Amino acid sequence: ENFRSRCNLLSKSPLRAFATSMNLEPDFFSTDHAPDLAPSNVLRLIKYPALTSTPDMTFPRLGEHTDWGALTLLFAKTAGLEV
Repeated sequence: ENFRSRCNLLSKSPLRAFATSMNLEPDFFSTDHAPDLAPSNVLRLIKYPALTSTPDMTFPRLGEHTDWGALTLLFAKTAGLEV
């Protein structure tokens, strides 16, 4: 829960920058991303564990996809995920 709270706090800065660059009120986006709103701000956490061997091609991993949210926070220790 602490990580989720920190991510929510981190997301406010770019959302504020987006709004300001579009000549909107600074909190234009961040007020709609508050974690206590109904139906709620969706924060999806996906972990890509490091591979220790060649992946089994018959077992699907998270394949090519598009992130449809307003903002994606990507925490990477090594290269490999295409953005």
